[in-house]
Amino acid sequence: MDREDIAAHSSPKGSTPRELWRHRSPESTRMYQFKELISKKYDVRLTEYEELRQWSIDNLALFWKEVWHFTGIRASQPFSEVLHDSALV
Repeated sequence: MDREDIAAHSSPKGSTPRELWRHRSPESTRMYQFKELISKKYDVRLTEYEELRQWSIDNLALFWKEVWHFTGIRASQPFSEVLHDSALV
C-alpha cells in the first residue's frame, strides 16, 4: 500500500474512522466466542469489540488469564499469577 492508498483509507483527525471491512458472520469467529465467554463468565454485557477492549483495560490480569486459557497456551508449568498487582500498567 503506498502513501496515496493510505491517505485514501484514513480519516481526518478527530473523525470516526471509516469501516474498511466487516465479517459476513461475526458470530462464527473466535473473537466472538471469546467475547461471549467473558460476558457469561464475568456477568458483563459486551455487545461490541470496543466494550471487550475496554474490559481488557479495566481487568488486565483477568483478560490475560482468559486469553491464556482460551487460546490453549501450553507451558512447562502453570502460571502462579498473570500480572502482579503492583505492576505499572
